Amino acid sequence: MADLSSIITEGLSFCREVEAVQHCRYVFDFGAPQRRQELFSQSVRVNHRGRIGFAWSEGQYTPSQLLQQAASNAAFGPEGDFSQNCLVSLNSTAPAQDIETAKNNLERLMQELRFTLPTVIPQRSFTINAQLIQDELSITNRLGTLHGQRVTSLLTLRSPQWPPILASSYTTATPAHPDSLVLRLIWRHCLSKTVETPNTDTAAALFSPSAAGQFWHDCIQSNWTDSTAQPARTFDTDKRLSVYEDGTLPQALGTVPFDGEGLPRQRLPLILQGKTTHALQDVICSRRAGGKAPGTAIRQWGAPPQAGYSNLDIVPGQQTPSQLCRDIGEGIWLDYLTPLPDPPPEGIFRRRANIAYLIREGQPVARLPQLIVEGSYRDMLGRDFLGLGCDTRLNGRIQAPSMAIASLRLSEEEISAQENSIDLPQLWW
Repeated sequence: MADLSSIITEGLSFCREVEAVQHCRYVFDFGAPQRRQELFSQSVRVNHRGRIGFAWSEGQYTPSQLLQQAASNAAFGPEGDFSQNCLVSLNSTAPAQDIETAKNNLERLMQELRFTLPTVIPQRSFTINAQLIQDELSITNRLGTLHGQRVTSLLTLRSPQWPPILASSYTTATPAHPDSLVLRLIWRHCLSKTVETPNTDTAAALFSPSAAGQFWHDCIQSNWTDSTAQPARTFDTDKRLSVYEDGTLPQALGTVPFDGEGLPRQRLPLILQGKTTHALQDVICSRRAGGKAPGTAIRQWGAPPQAGYSNLDIVPGQQTPSQLCRDIGEGIWLDYLTPLPDPPPEGIFRRRANIAYLIREGQPVARLPQLIVEGSYRDMLGRDFLGLGCDTRLNGRIQAPSMAIASLRLSEEEISAQENSIDLPQLWW
């Protein structure tokens, strides 16, 4: 990566603060092994006369041109201050990860899956999609330069025969054995042999760890994330709930040594026994609130840093999924959810249930057709909250157990085949 210290010196001659970032991404697609995609970007953020300006390019402009553009954009930017003079020293380097070892491990896992699946589920054919993504990020400001690296493994298994089933593994450490993936596919296949339509428009629901993780992604982004345009809409929940933003969670996608602004990652309680303790904030939002930045800024490709979670860790409960299922008695089991094209109303959780089952007399008995589930976040985590399972599982950025809710609204919707999406994890830093 290029040395951007000269841009900092140039920028500080007429700006209050300057930050320069380089981001390289290498994508290894195992479906096209001869094609390695390489992406490169540079960005500059400035505090010019008390306003924030940002400029970004994928190599079309020099860093000096980006600096001038960022200063010009500051005239229309928000007021704020992102300086870190008293917060952290940026003179360290994250250890490199072995990309060749990761490639070999992923290839070995795919071979095991190709060998195992035709034997255990001979009625179905499967497609295997696998990628390794290597990110390298450097942040330079007046304090120095910080380098970091991450290697992400994305593996999805999908059977298109109706009703479709899938299983996925998103991690920074490829699983050594396919057992967990195969077991999830067997479970989903066995419960998909018959399809029944629910005869009610509301039902109690059990979220699997996968579906619970998708719920918590939406919930924390919608309610516990601060921004310059919209403050966080936090609220207290059932006292059995504790949720952590955890940038140190082993093998999770967001476990990197520093956040999108160069601050160290940590384990931070957002909800502790039902009480809100923190919201996700970047430096600008924390300064406006009169506090210290908690190191919860993320950096999307081509965008300035903003508040967001690295990983989420939901503290599990004591009950097994079977106990939660028996407690529900009659309802639905949500196993895999995907987002809808249009955002839901404020305060409402709303997703498509791609894989769900009917619960009758405390047992899952049949696959449900795809339907829409929705409920109020406050109700789901308050009066309608029934409990958490002990079966916590990490996939991507979220480690979550099963979760039982007393009531969700159900609706049918005509869904085209093109909309049967796979909910891939976001790759922000």
